Amino acid sequence: MSAFEWLTYLVLAFGLGVGGQLVRVAVGFKKMHDKNLATGIKTEFDSKKFWTSIILGAMAALVTAVIKWQGDSQIDPDFIFTLMAAGYAGSDIIEGLIENGIKLGVKAAT
Repeated sequence: MSAFEWLTYLVLAFGLGVGGQLVRVAVGFKKMHDKNLATGIKTEFDSKKFWTSIILGAMAALVTAVIKWQGDSQIDPDFIFTLMAAGYAGSDIIEGLIENGIKLGVKAAT
């Protein structure tokens, strides 16, 4: 695989991870909207959390793409779905690990 093919492959993975994460964000916005209507309390948009989740979703898809690479340049619809799913779920996993690590670090320090 040439350098250009690798770059194209990784850019595709990055984009699909962002796409998967944007689906997750849309679901989160819908839940937040419904909660705001029920409680009457407006939740502020946190741009830092938004961009962090987008980047984490993209990185999760990149890692998945590298791990799942088979040595050929054929990309089938199942693989595309896998990368989007990695972007969707991967940020949850990474955020959970980070939060647990921070909590464990705080408990260990006290």
